[in-house]
Amino acid sequence: MVREDGLPTRWDQVQVPAPFSAVFAKAVVMSVAGSGICIPDPGFDIVRYDPKDAPWVYNIDHYTVFEDLRKHPHFDLLIQRYGIAQTIGLRELINTRVFVVGPNRRDNH
Repeated sequence: MVREDGLPTRWDQVQVPAPFSAVFAKAVVMSVAGSGICIPDPGFDIVRYDPKDAPWVYNIDHYTVFEDLRKHPHFDLLIQRYGIAQTIGLRELINTRVFVVGPNRRDNH
């Protein structure tokens, strides 16, 4: 949700999409922050508290979001390697979906 004043949009509660429900079930989620449209590398971060990960009990999982999968640096290579036909159906799928890749775990995980 992009605000006209450019300030972050805050929600008290966020509906969790099914692929991420395990993240919320296994640890206490402290914060979720996302960015997109306005920046060249959109994505979101989930900050979790998990005492099992001591001494780093606060973990950040970063998910990269591709609003246009064709701009992914490896798109052409993947299409070629796996023999995927660039059909009208594929183009429609890419044009109507946002693709999430991750989590990309950093040193603070």
